[in-house]
Amino acid sequence: MRKLEIDYHEESDTLWLGNGLSTPVGYDVAENVTVFFDMEETQPNGVIIEHAAEILLPVLQAAMKAKEDANNKPAKASS
Repeated sequence: MRKLEIDYHEESDTLWLGNGLSTPVGYDVAENVTVFFDMEETQPNGVIIEHAAEILLPVLQAAMKAKEDANNKPAKASS
Protein backbone atom coordinates (compact mmCIF):
# COMPACT_ATOMS: atom_id res chain seq x y z
CA MET A 1 0.00 0.00 0.00
CA ARG A 2 1.29 3.46 -0.89
CA LYS A 3 1.45 6.37 1.48
CA LEU A 4 -1.19 9.06 1.12
CA GLU A 5 0.15 12.34 -0.23
CA ILE A 6 -1.55 15.47 1.07
CA ASP A 7 -0.70 18.90 -0.26
CA TYR A 8 -2.68 22.00 0.65
CA HIS A 9 -2.10 25.47 -0.80
CA GLU A 10 -3.71 28.05 1.45
CA GLU A 11 -3.35 30.91 -1.04
CA SER A 12 -5.49 29.14 -3.64
CA ASP A 13 -7.44 26.98 -1.11
CA THR A 14 -6.55 23.89 -3.16
CA LEU A 15 -6.19 20.42 -1.64
CA TRP A 16 -4.41 17.52 -3.38
CA LEU A 17 -4.76 13.93 -2.15
CA GLY A 18 -2.85 11.24 -4.01
CA ASN A 19 -1.13 7.90 -3.71
CA GLY A 20 2.14 8.84 -5.42
CA LEU A 21 1.38 7.05 -8.68
CA SER A 22 1.12 8.68 -12.09
CA THR A 23 -2.14 10.58 -12.65
CA PRO A 24 -2.29 11.43 -16.37
CA VAL A 25 -6.07 11.39 -16.82
CA GLY A 26 -8.49 13.56 -14.83
CA TYR A 27 -12.25 13.90 -14.79
CA ASP A 28 -14.38 16.53 -13.13
CA VAL A 29 -16.74 14.58 -10.87
CA ALA A 30 -18.34 17.57 -9.15
CA GLU A 31 -17.96 21.30 -9.19
CA ASN A 32 -14.35 22.04 -8.08
CA VAL A 33 -13.52 18.33 -7.66
CA THR A 34 -11.35 16.42 -10.15
CA VAL A 35 -10.38 12.76 -9.80
CA PHE A 36 -7.21 11.57 -11.54
CA PHE A 37 -6.70 8.05 -12.85
CA ASP A 38 -3.87 5.88 -14.15
CA MET A 39 -3.22 5.61 -17.90
CA GLU A 40 -5.72 2.74 -18.27
CA GLU A 41 -8.31 4.81 -16.40
CA THR A 42 -9.00 1.92 -14.04
CA GLN A 43 -7.45 3.10 -10.77
CA PRO A 44 -8.03 6.49 -9.16
CA ASN A 45 -4.66 7.84 -8.03
CA GLY A 46 -5.54 11.30 -6.81
CA VAL A 47 -8.12 13.99 -6.27
CA ILE A 48 -7.86 17.76 -6.29
CA ILE A 49 -10.41 19.91 -4.51
CA GLU A 50 -10.52 23.59 -5.32
CA HIS A 51 -12.10 25.86 -2.68
CA ALA A 52 -11.34 23.06 -0.22
CA ALA A 53 -12.07 24.99 2.97
CA GLU A 54 -15.39 26.21 1.59
CA ILE A 55 -16.36 22.66 0.62
CA LEU A 56 -14.93 20.66 3.53
CA LEU A 57 -15.39 22.92 6.58
CA PRO A 58 -19.21 22.55 6.66
CA VAL A 59 -18.81 18.77 6.46
CA LEU A 60 -16.30 18.73 9.32
CA GLN A 61 -18.44 21.09 11.41
CA ALA A 62 -21.48 18.85 10.88
CA ALA A 63 -19.44 15.80 11.90
CA MET A 64 -18.26 17.53 15.08
CA LYS A 65 -21.83 18.56 15.93
CA ALA A 66 -23.09 15.01 15.37
CA LYS A 67 -20.34 13.69 17.64
CA GLU A 68 -21.19 16.24 20.34
CA ASP A 69 -24.90 15.42 20.06
CA ALA A 70 -24.15 11.70 20.40
CA ASN A 71 -21.96 12.33 23.45
CA ASN A 72 -24.65 14.50 25.09
CA LYS A 73 -27.50 12.06 24.45
CA PRO A 74 -29.02 10.80 27.72
CA ALA A 75 -28.45 7.15 28.50
CA LYS A 76 -31.40 4.85 27.83
CA ALA A 77 -33.20 3.64 30.95
CA SER A 78 -33.22 -0.12 31.33
CA SER A 79 -36.58 -1.83 31.85
